[in-house]
Amino acid sequence: MRRFRGNKKRVLAYIGLESGAPDRVAYLQQAVQMLKFINLIELLDCSSFYETEPEANSGSSKEKNIWPLTAVTAIETALSGDELLEVIRDIESRLNNVDKENVRKSKCNNISLELLLFGNETLSTSYLTIPHPSLATRASIIVPMLELAPDTIHPQLEKSLAQIHADLPSLEQVLLYGTRKSELSDD
Repeated sequence: MRRFRGNKKRVLAYIGLESGAPDRVAYLQQAVQMLKFINLIELLDCSSFYETEPEANSGSSKEKNIWPLTAVTAIETALSGDELLEVIRDIESRLNNVDKENVRKSKCNNISLELLLFGNETLSTSYLTIPHPSLATRASIIVPMLELAPDTIHPQLEKSLAQIHADLPSLEQVLLYGTRKSELSDD
């Protein structure tokens, strides 16, 4: 039997980005740029950057003044979910190794990338869950997704992201980057 080697089916996927590092904007921008240069990935869009109220139990009081920055990218890819996860982990690893001293001091990574949706697929393994579990529970992930794809249907819940957002029991503060009045005093 003859096999044809054609283009693999391209899948629409969404990747969440989050950074709580002092230079968080730079880390998000670098991650987006790195995604642009990966073969078999076409970056379609990137949401605005959003600041998210830090969790009460994260870090020292000084670190709590840094609100994590989040964004979501829409990509089209011919990679499998496992291959895309490998690319994401590689980008994360490279960016988290840029400033090892900062990571060691703050006890958190410079950046985190998560595969949120991969087409209409659902998957649950020891290393990958699609759709990402936080997609239905965290405003910090849903708000940037709403900017890109409000009518996208969650494959398990069979609700649009706009409906999921409306049904969240309590919303964490998620503000467009640059609109939050900073509580930090100028020294």
